[in-house]
Amino acid sequence: MHLVKHNKRAGTHAGLLRFAGLFLVFFVLIALIWPLVTPVYNALIVGIARPVFSLVERPDVTVVKAQGGSIFIYRDEPGMREPAPFSDYSRYVYFGLVPLLALFLATPNLGRWKRAQLALMGFALLASFHVIYLVGSVELTYVFVGCSEVGAVAYRFLDWMQVLLRILWEVSPVIIWLLLTFKYWGRQLLGSKRTASPPYFPDEIKGMERTI
Repeated sequence: MHLVKHNKRAGTHAGLLRFAGLFLVFFVLIALIWPLVTPVYNALIVGIARPVFSLVERPDVTVVKAQGGSIFIYRDEPGMREPAPFSDYSRYVYFGLVPLLALFLATPNLGRWKRAQLALMGFALLASFHVIYLVGSVELTYVFVGCSEVGAVAYRFLDWMQVLLRILWEVSPVIIWLLLTFKYWGRQLLGSKRTASPPYFPDEIKGMERTI
């Protein structure tokens, strides 16, 4: 009995170590090619973000441009001949895509088609969040530097929203991966619980059960 539990525990530890090792390998490989992918990804995010800025702003004052590995924000104020530089984002603002893809590639026993399907869904979800993050962070910065005026209550609320947005920016890759793979991990955990500790009765109790 104890030997079975020990073997299963050892197998679990080995599986976790293998998962961690694969994640590290894929993380490094994807990180190495990330500088080559960033310009394309920036152009995608900026292309989606432009109409979103137009929808949330009245008047539409934000001009967003993707240049190489960076994103530049300009503000088009009335009376100015051309938009003025406001802020910029480095290539690492969207670096969360790297651990997200590494997590999907390292997850065991998914199958090629399922892995590709989940990775594509995760990519779409993270890209959507990155658009929200870009628009949200710019609009919140307008408030906190005085470009946009709000009341005291709204200011405190937006201050908390800024903190929440920052936290989500940090943890979004892991959250998306967990949401898309929880069924797989749930089956693994439930299966191990069902088979890890079958009921055990001493021989004396078994004999008493048979007589009853």
